[in-house]
Amino acid sequence: MRLKTVSVLSLIVMSLLTFPLIVQMTTVAIEDNQAGPNVADPSVNLLVIPDDTDNDPRWGEIAALKVNVTDESGIGIVTINLSDQGWEVSEMANQSRCQQYGLCDPSVAVMFCIGNYSADSTIWVPFNFSTNASNGITSWNGTAYEPFCLPINATNVHGNANTSVCINLIVMKNGDVNENGVLNFGDVTYLANHMVDTSGYESMQDSVGEVNGDSIVNFGDVTYLANHVVGTSGYAPLK
Repeated sequence: MRLKTVSVLSLIVMSLLTFPLIVQMTTVAIEDNQAGPNVADPSVNLLVIPDDTDNDPRWGEIAALKVNVTDESGIGIVTINLSDQGWEVSEMANQSRCQQYGLCDPSVAVMFCIGNYSADSTIWVPFNFSTNASNGITSWNGTAYEPFCLPINATNVHGNANTSVCINLIVMKNGDVNENGVLNFGDVTYLANHMVDTSGYESMQDSVGEVNGDSIVNFGDVTYLANHVVGTSGYAPLK
């Protein structure tokens, strides 16, 4: 009897024809975090600033705004809307960032990353932005100064946003030390009494009472404010 030789390759092919190969298709989902970043600890230093009447930000006229942000998928961009206090980026800068990032509202500021820290196994990234308030813009509501609520918009690398947090900032009329919404000789009287520690005049926002631009609240501010109120030449605007 003569034996017939069959190659190994032929046996494999025959097996596949007899017992078809079954391939199970599995769909793998790539996670896209639909929630925006976690935003915490909104804060400001200083809480109360005056409107910048000479458009020259000095001592007591700048507020440092800050939030902490975290996101497992990565943080994209963090912005703050400053339209309430009249802030705007320059037209040239706004055109550039509008083309590059699609951020076209001149009243929206990009907050700056200032490092990171770890807390409870979570990496947090602080973001801040410092600003003054435009001349004539205050948070007076007709009876009192109330905080502006400046909205934060934090997005992750997927474009998902968290807009649930804002930073409170009070903007007062420069020199309105008695906080009645009007600048007049009542403020001069209040500031003078405050300087000599008269009872009932203890409370005052130093950032609002420092009006001559020397970074110190003293009788020089009383003199400057009095001359400003009566319209003396050289005493306008408040600094």
